[in-house]
Amino acid sequence: MRYLILLLFIVSCTHKVETPEPTYSCGMKTPNPTYYDVKQIIKTNCVGCHQDYIMYDKINELCLDGSFYRRVLILRDMPPNGVLDTCDIVKLRRWYYNGHQPN
Repeated sequence: MRYLILLLFIVSCTHKVETPEPTYSCGMKTPNPTYYDVKQIIKTNCVGCHQDYIMYDKINELCLDGSFYRRVLILRDMPPNGVLDTCDIVKLRRWYYNGHQPN
């Protein structure tokens, strides 16, 4: 009888192990960010001078003609005050290299 009670106790004590949601560098939830993921960076750092960059189509034009890549990721002279931190650059670079997707 003791063994039966002990067995029931052991079986009833099992629990589900929660696996945490993976995070990538700079707290990203996905390795392939979309415009939605980088929109706040653009809004904070670009829209003050370039109001139309809040729209995906305008920033995508810059990606397609190479100026976004050249000015933001290579020369890093945009924004002119140079306030982009390393995580912002990582997110923008991944967004650009993964096809600068809207969503």
